[in-house]
Amino acid sequence: MRYLIIDSDFIELSRFDKCINQFYLEVDEKGYIKREIGFNKSGDIVHAYPSKKNRYGKYGILDLNCFDIKSEDNELLFDDFEKKWNQIM
Repeated sequence: MRYLIIDSDFIELSRFDKCINQFYLEVDEKGYIKREIGFNKSGDIVHAYPSKKNRYGKYGILDLNCFDIKSEDNELLFDDFEKKWNQIM
């Protein structure tokens, strides 16, 4: 698994949801998203996939996208992702 930070410098996020400013993504070895966390401009968690509590939590926002995991740009540590994920659950 790889862990990425995605913001509007990478892809225009406002077209998906106006309140999401940044994503943390867990991406498998084929480049598909397994988990995603969305943050607003204040850094508050406003989205999680998969989740029963959040809007789009059943389907995700970026889950149908495939990312190039060979690139090390925007990489995030597993521990940093898990810390935020555990705040949701």
